[in-house]
Amino acid sequence: ITGEHLVAGVNSNTVFRMDPRISKKSKLADSKVYKTNYRFGCLTTNEHGNLAVGSEKGEIRLYSEANKIAKCAFPGLGDKIKGVDTTADGKWVLATCKNYLLLYNVLAQKGHTGFQKRLLKDEKPRPLKLHILPEDMARVG
Repeated sequence: ITGEHLVAGVNSNTVFRMDPRISKKSKLADSKVYKTNYRFGCLTTNEHGNLAVGSEKGEIRLYSEANKIAKCAFPGLGDKIKGVDTTADGKWVLATCKNYLLLYNVLAQKGHTGFQKRLLKDEKPRPLKLHILPEDMARVG
């Protein structure tokens, strides 16, 4: 299954993709139900059909397919992920929190992304935390 024509979704402990071309009534292409409630809240896909999922705990998980375990999991900084996005090629992941953005470079030194293969401990990116300075907030109102 490619990422083309698929609809992706999450609930608190499930990641899934649906395909309108499937003849089954449910249209469910693939899914992963976790026993643990990870409190998933948002997701995005890239041009390859990979998924980046954000949680209310602030964690981000990268999936090559919805029915497999995450290739990478990035711990949260304590704030809920309100939205997540990725570049089309899957090299960057951007997460939106209430007061800041987190930017992850998920391209490994060997050329694969965190969607394709697990990142080694020394390859896991530290997020760039981007926030507006208080003086800029005061100026803008």
